[in-house]
Formats: sequence, structure tokens, C-alpha cells
Amino acid sequence: TNPIIETPLPAILYFVTPAEVRAKPVSIRLIAPGDETMIEDSPVRFEWEKPNKTALFLVQFFDDLTSNPVFSAYTKDGFYSLPKLVREGIFSADQKYYWQVKSFDAENNISGESKVWSFSFKRR
Repeated sequence: TNPIIETPLPAILYFVTPAEVRAKPVSIRLIAPGDETMIEDSPVRFEWEKPNKTALFLVQFFDDLTSNPVFSAYTKDGFYSLPKLVREGIFSADQKYYWQVKSFDAENNISGESKVWSFSFKRR
């Protein structure tokens, strides 16, 4: 402040805009197989409702609710058919597994999520 220097101070120009408000994720209703179902060893089709404005679904399968998925897949449909190769290579009979579906909008934001249901495969 002493002596006074007459140098211009740098200026910053910025704009504050309101953040885009995202809609609360919707609840996706699972359809089949039902919760705690014992599945026969045949082609398995996991189904759920398909909310509007959903671009993509992620179906995840867990062997423990606190761990990472043992298998997951993306689909644009309201269902996923578990391939026989995956069924035989990853899943075991008489073990409990869990599944959940998440949906994404066109900008890849999570737009919905289902409850977690369980299932197991019957021993052959």
C-alpha cells in the first residue's frame, strides 16, 4: 500500500448457471423370474418393466449383495436371456444368486433402478 502502484488488477469473468435438475430415478418393476424362484435348467429369461425414455438397461447378477457382480449385461429390451454358456460357466446349482436392473437415459445418466430379487438353479 505504500507507495501506491497504479497497476491494473487482473479480472476474471465467469457466469453462474443453475445445475440441470435430474429427475429422481424411477423404480423399475421386476417381472420374472419371481423373487426367490428355483429355476429349472433351461433357457432363462429375466424380465422387467420398461419405463419411458429409457435408452439402455444394465442387468447385474451377484452371488453376495456386498460384492461386485459375477456377471452383467447391457440390453435395450425389457428382458435378458441368460446364455447357456454363461449359465454353465458362472452359476452353480443350489446356490442363491441376486439380480438387479438399472436403466440409463440417452445421456447415460441413471434413470431407474429395481429392487434386488434372488433366485437359484435346481440341481440337474
